[in-house]
This record gives sequence, C-alpha cells and structure tokens, in this order.
Amino acid sequence: MPSFTSYFDELKLVWSSASGGRLREESIVLRLTMSVLILLRLGSVANLKLLFSPASVVRRIFVEAYVVTCLLLLLSVLSMPSLAGRWVGAVCGYIVAELIVYRIYFLLVRSREEPWRQMDLRRSLLFALLNVVEVVLAFAIIYQRFGEVAPAGAKSPAALSSVTAVYFSFVTFTTLGFGDFTPFDDASRILVILELVSGFLLLVFLIPVLLAGLSSGVHELANPDSGPSSPKK
Repeated sequence: MPSFTSYFDELKLVWSSASGGRLREESIVLRLTMSVLILLRLGSVANLKLLFSPASVVRRIFVEAYVVTCLLLLLSVLSMPSLAGRWVGAVCGYIVAELIVYRIYFLLVRSREEPWRQMDLRRSLLFALLNVVEVVLAFAIIYQRFGEVAPAGAKSPAALSSVTAVYFSFVTFTTLGFGDFTPFDDASRILVILELVSGFLLLVFLIPVLLAGLSSGVHELANPDSGPSSPKK
C-alpha cells in the first residue's frame, strides 16, 4: 500500500454502497469490525514500510527485519530478568496487540481485496509461526515480571526463571494445561485468558492460510499449465 491514504480508501470501500465487490456485500457488524481494524492499523510502527514503494525489495526487507527485530527484542528482555518496569509490559503488550490486529486485518480486509498468491501464502505462514513465538515470549515476560504463578499445591507464588516462564506461557498458549503451574491471583488469571484468546485468534488466521495453500497446491497440480494466480501483494 503506497501511503496512509490507502487505509482511508479501504474505509471508503468497506462502506461503499455501489454495486459489485465482495467487501460491499458484508453485514453492518462486519463492516464496523473491519473499520476498527483499519483505524487501529494506522498506529502501527510497521507503517514505516509505506516510505518505500510497494514493489521495492527494500520494503520487503524492512517488513522481515521488523518481525525479526521484535523477536530479538523479546528474547533479549527475557534473558535479562532484572529488567522491569511498566515499559517492559507496554512493549510486550504492544507487540501482542499489534500482531493480533494485523492478522485479523489481513484475514478480513486485505485477503478479501487481493487473493493470496502461493508465494504470499508461504511467507504469511512463516510470519504467522514467528508471531506465535512472539506471543509466547511476550506473555512469558509478562508472567515473569508482573504475574503471580505458583507450582501446584504451593501456598504462595514462586519467582519464575526464564525457562519456566516460557514453559508456562507455551502450555497456556497451546491449552495443554498440565497443572504443574497455576495462576495465583485474579490478575494472573486474566493474563492467562488474554493469552488463550490471542492463541485462538492466531489459530483462526492460520487455518485459512493452510487451507488456501492446500487448495492452491491442488489446483496447480490439476492445472499445471494454468500458472500461479496473478493478484498482487
């Protein structure tokens, strides 16, 4: 998307009453949801990519570097338990919120304007998997610095090591629930709920990507001469 005006163009398209177009056939609730997602996207740091041309290799590299930077930042913070403060929670919360908003925006808005190409599907799947790691790490940091998690049967919360925090976050995210660690207070229980919701939303995104990739692969096998689809990214 070449500029911020494209977001407002998307808003116009969502609420357009003109005939034709898939977005114009949606319900009021879905239109409102898409509108909120588009407006939330305006506050993303990732919008710095708009400084580069849509077809630019630099833009693609910037997006990939942004994802990797967020991942490395989380790993760095997790490896230094002495780092604390509201800024740590703010950074982790922002990363989780931004990627969840983007994934839902991509699924409900972008993918309906421009069908996915095979290459885009692979790239989106890779990024979604990295996002899963980011969510697990971000919540691990939040549990370690701000939550109260206790071993099963303990009468008081325990200080979590980085490995234990990641373990608890991963078990929570995947809904395995072994029960060897449990949230000790209401605030920690709310954090668990938030991570479960984040995991569900990411799963909602991953399933269509996997199905679209499978469908595209079957289509190419059945029609080897048809070539890849032409929609642009």
